[in-house]
Amino acid sequence: MPYGETVKGEYSPVAANTAGFGSIYNEVFGANAAATTGAASKGRPGKLLGYGAQGTQIKCEYYRNGATGHATGACSTSTGFLYRLQY
Repeated sequence: MPYGETVKGEYSPVAANTAGFGSIYNEVFGANAAATTGAASKGRPGKLLGYGAQGTQIKCEYYRNGATGHATGACSTSTGFLYRLQY
């Protein structure tokens, strides 16, 4: 985290049309981002859940490009911060 806390967790793919997927993505990128697990043009959807040593929880939603292996997504922390995710 920007303030030095290390966060560790797991990521996993998300099945098509999973209820609730896209809420974090849309909160960060706006309602016009229209994140849904059916948005195949954005890539393969996935989620990440991590916990920090100081108690911070982070939840992320992302789309992974199968051709490049890169992803774009959005994260929300239990402390109220929103982040854009790219790798």
